[in-house]
Amino acid sequence: MFNLFNKYIRWKVSLIVFILLIATTSVYCLITLQIMNKNIINEILKRGEELSRSIAASAGYNFLSKDLLGLDNIVFKIKNSNKDVEYITIIGTDKKTIVHSDINQIGKILKYPEGQILKKEQDGTIVKEVHGMRGTIFEVVSPIEVMNKSFGTVILGINKSVLSNAQNATQKRIMGAFTATVFLGVIVSVILSSFLTRSIKELSSGVDELKQGKRIKPLMVYSEDELGRLTNSFNEMGSLITNQRDKLNEYARELEEAYVSTVKVLAAAIDAKDPYTHGHATRVSQLSLQLGREAGLGKEELQDLEIACLFHDVGKIRIPDKILRKKGRLREDEVIEMRR
Repeated sequence: MFNLFNKYIRWKVSLIVFILLIATTSVYCLITLQIMNKNIINEILKRGEELSRSIAASAGYNFLSKDLLGLDNIVFKIKNSNKDVEYITIIGTDKKTIVHSDINQIGKILKYPEGQILKKEQDGTIVKEVHGMRGTIFEVVSPIEVMNKSFGTVILGINKSVLSNAQNATQKRIMGAFTATVFLGVIVSVILSSFLTRSIKELSSGVDELKQGKRIKPLMVYSEDELGRLTNSFNEMGSLITNQRDKLNEYARELEEAYVSTVKVLAAAIDAKDPYTHGHATRVSQLSLQLGREAGLGKEELQDLEIACLFHDVGKIRIPDKILRKKGRLREDEVIEMRR
């Protein structure tokens, strides 16, 4: 029973530690994912703003020098060097497309959805989230201005799928760390539960030995906490109980010896009462013990048999000598007294 209880405690502690570990790690993972996702979005938008502003700054001087070929070259290089950029377009003040990463769109008046504005900067740069045929796009709109004169607008689009890819990669790394943490946590929880319950196991074995009447050795004390103090108290109690049990056994042996001695004295008194049967009880006892050994009786049964044989004529002590030693036949009243 104690072993089962100890095992139950051990697995209970392991389960509690495991649940706390899972809960804590899950909360940590969720918080980490949220922070990482926010940082990823900020980094993507920040890079998009920097690209859009750099294009707008270069495009202003190209407009002044009327170098449209230079504008195409800038857009082409930036688009090819940034795979996550979905498109780059430069429109004039008349909303007509002057440069586009898709040459088929040049010269057209493109209608871009309004979308949800995410950020507005002091220099006029706007970051918004729009939904179109290509999915969700982060658009960065930067004005082209030189000497307070507006020449148009740069629109740079980044597909939100880039964010999803980055999030998936981050989630995989975090889940890998989560799995490793849980695995190590399980091992640690089992070790910890074993450490916490070994004192209980030690106490359990000590109680079993004490219950079975064995001489228990001092239990190991593994810590100085409440369990350690309990183990020390159990050792003191076990030592006291063992000593008292030894004393009681010694008293029992002495009492038994005194009892047997008393019986033998009574048997001798009986023999002295009736010289005719002198030594009769002792002889009956010896013969009975021989028969008992042949019959396979145990030690205690043989002791009971010996005492019973010595006692079997104890009634003679109360019988008057005139009846007990009468040589002739007994009268009826004397027979009744003998039987009684």
